[in-house]
Amino acid sequence: MFRRVSGWLLVAGFVAGNSAAAAAPGFYGLGDLPGGGYSSAANDVSDDGLVVVGESIGASGTSGFRWTAAAGIQPLPLATATATNADGSVVAGKNLRWTAATGALPMQGVFDLDFGAHAAAMSSSGNVVVGTWDLVHSFRWVSGAGAATAVGDFSLAADVTGDGAAVLGLGTLGPGIWRAGQPVQLLGSLPSELVNYPVSLADNGSVAVGIYLDFLGQLKSYRWTQADGMVPLPHLVPGSPQLLAADISGDGTRIVGVDAGGTRQDAFLWTPSYGTLDLQNWLVANGFAIPAGWSLSTATAISANGLTIVGEGVNPQGQTEGWAVRLPGPGDATRDGIVDGADYTAWADHFLTTTNLFAHGDFNWDGLVDGADYTVWADHFAPFAASPFAAGTIAVVPEPGAGWLLASGGALLVLARRMRAGRRGANAER
Repeated sequence: MFRRVSGWLLVAGFVAGNSAAAAAPGFYGLGDLPGGGYSSAANDVSDDGLVVVGESIGASGTSGFRWTAAAGIQPLPLATATATNADGSVVAGKNLRWTAATGALPMQGVFDLDFGAHAAAMSSSGNVVVGTWDLVHSFRWVSGAGAATAVGDFSLAADVTGDGAAVLGLGTLGPGIWRAGQPVQLLGSLPSELVNYPVSLADNGSVAVGIYLDFLGQLKSYRWTQADGMVPLPHLVPGSPQLLAADISGDGTRIVGVDAGGTRQDAFLWTPSYGTLDLQNWLVANGFAIPAGWSLSTATAISANGLTIVGEGVNPQGQTEGWAVRLPGPGDATRDGIVDGADYTAWADHFLTTTNLFAHGDFNWDGLVDGADYTVWADHFAPFAASPFAAGTIAVVPEPGAGWLLASGGALLVLARRMRAGRRGANAER
């Protein structure tokens, strides 16, 4: 559920398709469409992370595209591709909605005026599309229900939950969440804000992110929950003038975007435990081989399962190019697609250390390698068959009982191994 940022006007981005095969964890440059100038940008990714969509300059001008590891970059019959459903089988862009069976068809009641109608987001089935037309009118279009309708008094519809029932948007009273037949749930405001734009909504509608302009003219980002309200996100570079959140994972625990601090522009990843991270530096520290010369300038979307991040950057030839990063599934510290003894060793070697690296066995991303991470490893242990990178959940919380006993046993084994090593060292000194 990506919200593409241009200046400080937000246009949400998603596109679709089906994937024949999952790519291995790693970094991927997406290339561009043939003909025209070399340029591409990833706008969105399917919920399972298998399909990336965006726009590129081809022989006939700017066109939407669909990318998979198996097929590479392929053009779509859309001027731009800005919204996709869960499995990538439905795409919406400016004024149009596409499926492989129907081709690109106009959405009834979505008007193409001076600035056109831009799809911002789509439900999991693809049967509900929300967005903004002519820059100042929201719409919610439902397949088979006739013409699109306005979303309450929203001038901007930014995102929609997977079931299509809740819409994040901006109304006369500020940012809020619309549900049919209910009062708009207002998100509130920040003391220092002048303007507030909601950006992305978690799948269950309980967590949102947005961007606000403060009194100093700086663009900043926040994370909203009903319990805590709006909480500003920390910047990568203290005092940098812009931190623009672009998307949030399905469970609301991972946020991506761009920190534009002075002369640099860097993609960021935020989690509750890690805070705001420089995405490229964090990936390299986790063992990802990003080709020399690449600069990941903007992260534009994250898959619902939190395991694929896409964006745009500058390739080694100095050209703007879209990219995708496939993170390993739960328990796979070595990033080989298999959860086995080597991953246990990574966990054991860093047991009880504080780290922000899943390569060190922090499989639940809480900043501490402990028994809970052992449970994640044990629950996904499959040494003889590659497990799809998208399998599993974002964070696994151990339940009482056998799982915790196993985790405790694993912890004791690590401590015993270290004690034995200490005794061997002491005996050697005698």
